[in-house]
Amino acid sequence: MFRRPAFLVLPLLFFTAVALADRLPRESVPEPLKPWAEWVLHGHEDRACPLVHGNPEERRCVWPTRLELELDERAGRFTLKARVYTETWLPLPGDVEHWPQQVEIGGKSAVVVTVENSPGIRVAPGEHTVKGRFMWDRLPENLTIPNDTAMISLVLKGQSVPLPAFNEQGQLWIYRQASEDAAPSERADTVDVRVYRRVIDDMPLRTLTHIDLDVSGRQREILLDGGLPADSIPLQVSSPLPARLEPDGKLRLQLRPGHWSVELGSRFPGPVESLRRPPATAPWPAEEIWVFDARPQLRVVEVEGVPAVDPRQTNLPDEWKALPAYRMDTDAMMTLKLIRRGDPEPEPDSLTLHRRIWLDFDGGGYTVNDGIGGRMTRDWRLNVRPDVELGQVSIDGQPQSITREDDSGAIGVEMRRGAVNLSADSRIAGVRTFSATGWDQDFQNASAELNLPPGWRLFAATGVDHAPGTWVARWTLLDLFVVLITAMGVARLWSWPYAALTLVALALLWHEPDAPRYVWLNILAAAALLTVLPEGKAASAVRIYRNLAVLALILIAIPFMVDQARFALYPQLEQPWMVMPSAAAPAEFRKQAEEPVAAPETMESYAPRRKLYEQSMPPASPSTADIGGRVFRETDPNAITQTGPGLPDWQWKSISLGWSGPVLRDQEVGLILLSPTINLLLNFLRIALVIALAVLFVTRRPPLRPFSPRTAMPLLWLPLVLFVPDAKAAFPDPALLEELKSRLLAPSDCLPQCAEIPLLKLETRPSELRQTLEIHAQELIALPLPINAAQWIPSRVEVDNRPAEGLFRGRNGGLWLALAPGRHVVTLAGILPARDQLQLPLPLKPRRVEASGEGWRVEGIRENGVPDVQLQLVRIANGDRPADKLPTLESRPLPPFLEVERTLKIGLDWRMVTVVRRASPPDRPVVVGIPLIGGESVVSPGLQIEDGKVVANLLPGQHVIRWESVLAKAPAIDLKAPDTTDWIEIWRADISPIWHMDPEGLVVIHHQDAAGNWLPEWRPWPGESVTLRLTRPQGVPGNTLTIDRSRLQLNPGIHATDATLTLSLRSSQGGQHTLKLPEDVELQSVVIDGATHPVRQQERLVSLPIHPGEQTATLEWRDRTGIRNRLVSPEVELGAPSVNSTITFSLGQDRWVLLVGGPRLGPAVLIWGVLIVIALLSVALGRLPWTPIKFWQWLLLLIGLSQIPASGGVVVAGWLLTLGWRAGAGTRLNDLKFNLLQVGLAILTVAALALLLEAVHQGLLGLPDMQIAGNGSGPYHLNWYQDRSGPTLPRPWAVSAPLWVYRVLMLAWALWLAYALLNWLRWGWTCYASGGLWRPRKKKEKPAKAESGEPTQPD
Repeated sequence: MFRRPAFLVLPLLFFTAVALADRLPRESVPEPLKPWAEWVLHGHEDRACPLVHGNPEERRCVWPTRLELELDERAGRFTLKARVYTETWLPLPGDVEHWPQQVEIGGKSAVVVTVENSPGIRVAPGEHTVKGRFMWDRLPENLTIPNDTAMISLVLKGQSVPLPAFNEQGQLWIYRQASEDAAPSERADTVDVRVYRRVIDDMPLRTLTHIDLDVSGRQREILLDGGLPADSIPLQVSSPLPARLEPDGKLRLQLRPGHWSVELGSRFPGPVESLRRPPATAPWPAEEIWVFDARPQLRVVEVEGVPAVDPRQTNLPDEWKALPAYRMDTDAMMTLKLIRRGDPEPEPDSLTLHRRIWLDFDGGGYTVNDGIGGRMTRDWRLNVRPDVELGQVSIDGQPQSITREDDSGAIGVEMRRGAVNLSADSRIAGVRTFSATGWDQDFQNASAELNLPPGWRLFAATGVDHAPGTWVARWTLLDLFVVLITAMGVARLWSWPYAALTLVALALLWHEPDAPRYVWLNILAAAALLTVLPEGKAASAVRIYRNLAVLALILIAIPFMVDQARFALYPQLEQPWMVMPSAAAPAEFRKQAEEPVAAPETMESYAPRRKLYEQSMPPASPSTADIGGRVFRETDPNAITQTGPGLPDWQWKSISLGWSGPVLRDQEVGLILLSPTINLLLNFLRIALVIALAVLFVTRRPPLRPFSPRTAMPLLWLPLVLFVPDAKAAFPDPALLEELKSRLLAPSDCLPQCAEIPLLKLETRPSELRQTLEIHAQELIALPLPINAAQWIPSRVEVDNRPAEGLFRGRNGGLWLALAPGRHVVTLAGILPARDQLQLPLPLKPRRVEASGEGWRVEGIRENGVPDVQLQLVRIANGDRPADKLPTLESRPLPPFLEVERTLKIGLDWRMVTVVRRASPPDRPVVVGIPLIGGESVVSPGLQIEDGKVVANLLPGQHVIRWESVLAKAPAIDLKAPDTTDWIEIWRADISPIWHMDPEGLVVIHHQDAAGNWLPEWRPWPGESVTLRLTRPQGVPGNTLTIDRSRLQLNPGIHATDATLTLSLRSSQGGQHTLKLPEDVELQSVVIDGATHPVRQQERLVSLPIHPGEQTATLEWRDRTGIRNRLVSPEVELGAPSVNSTITFSLGQDRWVLLVGGPRLGPAVLIWGVLIVIALLSVALGRLPWTPIKFWQWLLLLIGLSQIPASGGVVVAGWLLTLGWRAGAGTRLNDLKFNLLQVGLAILTVAALALLLEAVHQGLLGLPDMQIAGNGSGPYHLNWYQDRSGPTLPRPWAVSAPLWVYRVLMLAWALWLAYALLNWLRWGWTCYASGGLWRPRKKKEKPAKAESGEPTQPD
């Protein structure tokens, strides 16, 4: 029921997805898919809930807006108003000791169960009012309520409590602490400190201490200890308040009221195995939360000794909550257990392989083009298997030099990019079994495309998981079932030897194009029924059905046998539409071969960190690896860059070979191929088997059996195997449902900012605050309100002058409001607490803020009403006078810290680039001496060198200094980090493919740079070292010039022959390339890449100037010898083996082509096969007694008729045979049939004479039709193609005669036909008039009445 609508709806969803960026609304779902909308959204029921602002992945479904509590000594009542957007659990106030009683929702009793250790009820979407009671012996000190309850109204013993005490754990304090009743002045000077630390496991290890301060009261100065871990060195201080780090590590701050965040950065001078929490005193908190920021590319550690906590349940900075968190009590120690340092064993390479394999026309070998994609992470060299002759390799479209390893002798190429895009051409000897990959490498997935030339077939393939194009793989269970059942039926009707013949015949015929298959079952079923049916109408109907099946067999089998014979002799005619492409630009030849192979999903790239000091820096300078250019692109100009064997440019039969999983380097593929000779024998065997099977099924009648339903019914099912019912899908297409799901779940196009607050108005009075917000919402969204619940919470929240329906309290104590799409006015009003300062955070910053009122001064509003991140209300008492300012707190300079990057560039020249970069604040000058490595000589000017050190002088505000050096070439380079804590060293090696590197010592940290290029990196501690051993692989001998395509076109005339030779060449070195032209020819012109060159021949030699790269050369010459009866392609030596050779003869219409020869993929003159068939038919027709025409007369007649369509010859032969039959059997027909026969013969005579006249006209005035076909050839254009050839081009030939010879012969035939036709017409008239020309219809006579009454006797 869904198949048809699915095809109609899927395009609608597609174009909707293209046209709209927003998700598909539920009401816009196409009608056939609406019943499935809920089904595809299973598990995503929260999509109906408001979207949480700032977090597009989170939605809020439960909104406990207001809780009203009335409590006394013995009991309590509560009323909870909530808004729910999907069916879910609604938490209730109370706990295990104070369980809610008599709970009602909407006036009906509710079922209360335990949900996450708290009471709760199941509610449907909508607004709900839940009421209940508490019973206790005495009033508890606190009562647990849902910690996300937005507004709380408390009436305690009949007295309203304006600001109930409520903490983050969801506890409502009923009895207030005595300190809360104190005067505001006694609790004004307070500071609340919360500390979080981020341990960054970098080189060196760093800590970032985040300190949150809530300050109230006067401006004052405090001293905090515990800011720096023991043995750490300060790195940075970031504070909005005046701050200074004292020499003893204590932090001095000048406080003022508000919420502030201070960050301290520090580093450790060496490896760190454990971290102890620094000792501290009040107001430093007793508990800290630490997070561990691992750098697994540097080292892998396991944190031990401290308890883990859920970071989402803490007040950590948002960007830290994705890291593992730990609770650090007093004197706690975090132990870092080292698992692994660096990346000594990178993950295995993840490569994909696609192979294109061409079998040579002669079966002597394979040409292979490999496309390798994916990423390399471990092995930076690709070697081929020993049975592969690697000819050409290009990476990212650039040719590479093929080299041989010194130690193993393996042949391959050096790789310098992690993202692999490699194309390689190679040759494999003509063996039955060869490597599946061809490379000494495992591949994540691989596929292959096997191209077979004309005449070749693939019987079976071993070592592959999928080979659908083989003869064996094409067999299905249904095919086997039908063939076996047919053979069993033959065995039952005739005998087992005949069954074996049927089995062999059907096995060879079944998968041949246009072969008779199911027609055998129809004949077999009819024959079986005739053995058991009694004579009668049923038997007659079955005979008619059988005769129709036999006629269908004849109509199918005859063209099939003709094709089988033709394809056996001329395999190139099996696909007559296939034409080898003409010469084109060389870039087009290899376009497909050099297309990048799809890579598997890439993993995260660990790019090296560029700085430790996190603050504003100048624009990033180029990477040291890019200074002076990357040497991984350098090649040795003296090395050989091979151009390879050249790729064939033909396609005939393509067979896909595939593997389901990874393909290992030692896997092999076996191909069982059928050669043209074997296929020729099989084709003629199929012809013989069709004839034998037809004779068996048609002429041999099964023995008759007595009729019985029991014996007849098993035979009736034979035709039923032809019927395979089509399964009907009652389920929508999975792709359609997936598209519907993605459209319904698509994020809104307004993200990430789906709401704005254009205006916020503050109205203050001494004891009351009123906020009016104009909010524009694009989506159903949850918005944070400008409320700090710890200091002030409104008692009334209205949306568009109506009480808010959806409110909840966030983790940080702020209130969130649910708003529908549109423009709204939100009003917040409530009593102000008895305090001097009040902070209002602005999580969603308004575009403009306006303040008015009395009693309070509003701070944090800049010019034009633009607010800061928070507003502060300061109570005005005894006039508006500023508090006394503290003296300016000056900061002390921090110890300097540097990064020293050394990048080795090992190419044709050995160089090194050194960059010294600040990792500490640039507020002071730094002078350090950076030691040189062995063999280094600085070439950059303006640097001072003392005692083997470069004096690096960084001025205040200067971040970077760099210089370049040259290195002395040596078998090894030794790098050692100095024993100092003033800087950290980073080493990188940029190695050209002409070198092979083996590092020893310190393990590699990074193997690739951010762009995916091979750039090994080391991060040493002071005193550590690494040795780089360098060797230069030797080049492998190979072709430096490849002829990718050649085309020789001959245009012979009567007195001379023009020839055009077009060559497409690839060269890696350039120079001169010499060709040898035929003897006694005159060079006319030479054109290279469209430009004419003044090149002249020297005897038979022609030297072409060749430049590196691809080029097309065209040579034209003239031979003074004209066309001959046997035209042979001239001997042309190209000077190198070539591929894709095309030779074309362009003959005029004054030539009559008789015979051709040359490469297999070329033209064929099919008329000679037709003449053989005509000769056989003439022998048979000459033996028939119906006509006086002899064998030789039939032969001449049919040869002349071969120039018109074959149907014309059938009509003429049928006319003569019918006349002969008319003379004998025609006289015995009844009058009606006789007259119809006469009319038909008259019409047939006119048609036959017209066809004979057309044959004469065609022969005398038309052109000969020799039925030339193959590789796009015709009567006057002969095209040959050779996949691979030696230095000398193939030499096809053609035998032709002048057209006047054909005309003379056809004239003689026409004269003979006219003479013979006179005799045939005289004979035909005799046959036609035998027994009369027409029989009149006799009238029925009425019998005469007898006068005497006696009956009349018949005549």
